[in-house]
Amino acid sequence: MSHPGDPRSPAAWNATLTLFFELKAGEALEYEYTYDESKFVVKGRFRLTDMKTGEQSIADAGEILFSPKGTPVKVETDAYALGFFTGDRDFAA
Repeated sequence: MSHPGDPRSPAAWNATLTLFFELKAGEALEYEYTYDESKFVVKGRFRLTDMKTGEQSIADAGEILFSPKGTPVKVETDAYALGFFTGDRDFAA
């Protein structure tokens, strides 16, 4: 039997979001994270700019980016980027 903190529990599945994210040059995305998110760069390069501080993070294929909840970002790529991300959506708790 599993409990809510157990990753095998359906309650844990509902709190975690995992998706592929594709971005092409010229398709910048501005977003404010409503949960902590980690992104693994599968292909290409992502450039994230923290809209509060102006600080930039660049990650190439094989690298990982982390964005804490509440961070307003602009996500860009010079050509093409594919990422796999996971986030804790249980922000309402």
